[in-house]
Amino acid sequence: MRKWVLAGVLAVTGCVSFQQLDEGLRGLVGQDKTVAFKILGYPDNQQTFDDTKVYTWVTNSTGAEPYISPQTTTGTVNGKPFEATTTQTTFVPVNYSCKIQISTDSKGIIKDYKYNSTDPSVMGCMNYIKSLNNYYKR
Repeated sequence: MRKWVLAGVLAVTGCVSFQQLDEGLRGLVGQDKTVAFKILGYPDNQQTFDDTKVYTWVTNSTGAEPYISPQTTTGTVNGKPFEATTTQTTFVPVNYSCKIQISTDSKGIIKDYKYNSTDPSVMGCMNYIKSLNNYYKR
């Protein structure tokens, strides 16, 4: 049932979002950790706390985002002064990152998850979101 509900949401939204990441990870709760490994790849780290294991995936990359700013131009044309406002686009460097943590019980069943990203876009988590979307589209 979860697969069909998530598939319907994905079909309607059409774009990649943190909501899709959240719903995709929520769909893993109750499943064996090997399902997460199949979808997300092997984790970058594993920690044990009592009978709970926490698996962590982390990505970091850099890119450039457009920054649009207004520019005022003044001058004269045929002896008449003018002023015009235009926009200038420059690209600023940005860091994209994503961290996903999935916790399992002693039998390897996923019981919880969390994620965060340092950028407001989904760029850092894009590959994870696409992998989850592809898994649920089956």
